[in-house]
Amino acid sequence: MTKNKTFLLKQQYGGMLVEIMMTLAISAIMIPFIFRYQQNAVERARNIAVSKQMEMVQGALEKYIVKNRSTYINHSGNHTWDNVHICHLIDEKFLSDDFSN
Repeated sequence: MTKNKTFLLKQQYGGMLVEIMMTLAISAIMIPFIFRYQQNAVERARNIAVSKQMEMVQGALEKYIVKNRSTYINHSGNHTWDNVHICHLIDEKFLSDDFSN
C-alpha cells in the first residue's frame, strides 16, 4: 500500500513539474513581446508630445510673423527675415516661460 502511495505522489510531483516548466516556457516566449509593446507605447507617447510642442511653436511663429510683419518688410517689397529663436517667442509671450525647459 505504501508503494502505491509513493508511486502516485511521484506521478503528481512529475505532473506539477511539467506544468511549472510549461508555465516558464510560455512566460519566456511572451515577455519579449510585452516589453516591445510597452516600449512602442512609450515611443508613441513621446512622439505625440513632440508633435504637440511643434504645433505650439508653429502657432507662436504665425502670431510672431503677423505682429512683426511690418518690421521685416523693407520699402522695396523684399522680405528680409532674421532668425527667430525660441527666446524671442517667450519674451513676447507667444509661448509660456516653461516651454524652454
